[in-house]
Amino acid sequence: MNITITLGDLGFFILFLLVLGIGAYLAVTLKNLNGLIREIQKRLDANSKNIDQSLANLSVITENLNEASFGVKRSVNQTEAVIDQVSTNVGDTLIAVHKTADSISTYSIIVTEIVKTLMVFFAKGKK
Repeated sequence: MNITITLGDLGFFILFLLVLGIGAYLAVTLKNLNGLIREIQKRLDANSKNIDQSLANLSVITENLNEASFGVKRSVNQTEAVIDQVSTNVGDTLIAVHKTADSISTYSIIVTEIVKTLMVFFAKGKK
């Protein structure tokens, strides 16, 4: 008994096995997807009250966030103004301190020269 297998028959057999493998993979994937959907449904059912409360409070939460952000923005603007004023005052103070230090330095040099002159004058007078 001879059995003849043509290339067409072999191609159909390989195609059949391929379709069978894809079908099995698709069945497993659909089973996993079904389990996932059931789990999601359980969680939604268990937390539906919390979800409804959250959705109801969403507008209040949004308003509170807007008020908080406006308050923070206002505080930042005030802080910037204070920092600008402080930096200006510090700069003016540093300039005044520098001028005062220069004046003190000049006066100390003058006083030192006067003291030296007096010491020389009195030292000559004792001899």
